[in-house]
This record gives sequence, structure tokens and C-alpha cells, in this order.
Amino acid sequence: RYWRDWSSDVCSSDLQYYALEDVCPHAYALLSQGFVMNDEIECPLHGARWNICSGKMTAEPGGRDLRCYPCKEENGRVLIQATAT
Repeated sequence: RYWRDWSSDVCSSDLQYYALEDVCPHAYALLSQGFVMNDEIECPLHGARWNICSGKMTAEPGGRDLRCYPCKEENGRVLIQATAT
């Protein structure tokens, strides 16, 4: 089951799409307003970082890994699965 209108951050890397939860678990900032570099997304408030492919935290003070949601491209749209992996 796929849907697309909800709060997540969609990033692309190596021609694949990744959807992560959009709120930093430490500072509650929107990660979609952060920075993406070298397959990592950085919180705009405190610099915590996560791997966008896996959701694994790579730099504190993130507190925990991010939930990831499977994506697929269909008819030019990115669809996000409703449940996290």
C-alpha cells in the first residue's frame, strides 16, 4: 500500500529515492530544512546526521536512528509506503 501526502523527507541518491521521518528525534527540527551531503542528512539545529539510505545515525546528538519508508517511482511520481521498515 503506497501513498504520498504525509510528512516525510524524500531524498535521492544514486538514482534511487529514500523517505525518512522528517523530524529530528533530538531537537524536533524539520530535517527537510537541513542539509544533504554525501548520502547524509544533517539536522539544521544541532548538526546531528543520518545516512539517507538506511536511516542510521552517523553523528550525535540525534538520539536514535530514523524510520525509513520504502519508495518507488511510478508514472513520474515518487510513492512512499505507509509503514516504516
